Amino acid sequence: MTNKERPSFGPDKYDWYQLVADLEGSSSDARAALSLKAIWEHPMVLGPYRLLNQAPDSQPVWTDAPWEVGRTYGGVLVLPRQVRVTFHAKVLRFEHKPQVPAKDSLILSFSPREIDIAYGFPPDQGGYVTWQAETDQSLVDLAQHVHRRVPIHLGGIGFEVHALSLKDKHYDFLVPEGGELRWRQRSKRG
Repeated sequence: MTNKERPSFGPDKYDWYQLVADLEGSSSDARAALSLKAIWEHPMVLGPYRLLNQAPDSQPVWTDAPWEVGRTYGGVLVLPRQVRVTFHAKVLRFEHKPQVPAKDSLILSFSPREIDIAYGFPPDQGGYVTWQAETDQSLVDLAQHVHRRVPIHLGGIGFEVHALSLKDKHYDFLVPEGGELRWRQRSKRG
């Protein structure tokens, strides 16, 4: 079977290629839930799926998902050319200091295995490769969709996105400007 027919979930250690979006304002269970729900309202996303140890096509869609902070949800992102890639999504709450309000971050992650299956191994080499261009554009579209429902303070797309800072040259950034979420691509790719 091809990836177009049967994507599968891997272990809950997806930290390779990510969309990380810091939600605007202090932490809120309601906003966190709304941001997760917004992912699956987008037409290029299938799911959510409850069982991360089973292929999505072997289980029903989780229609009554509880949308909780810290819980991992499985989904399928349908990329251009109908390439299907499974992902994990969750909202994590970060509490740094007692006097600083907690912040919520929406995290959507793919494993290297999923990219290899979807685009062939090794993925095309050099420059801004096909899989990355298609994946980035899809993640930007998805983040803009979420932003219209739950404002995003700052987002990042790239390999193993950690703490977001506009000074970082390893990630593309999603920055709110004039009510929209703008994509700022890093200058060097590949």
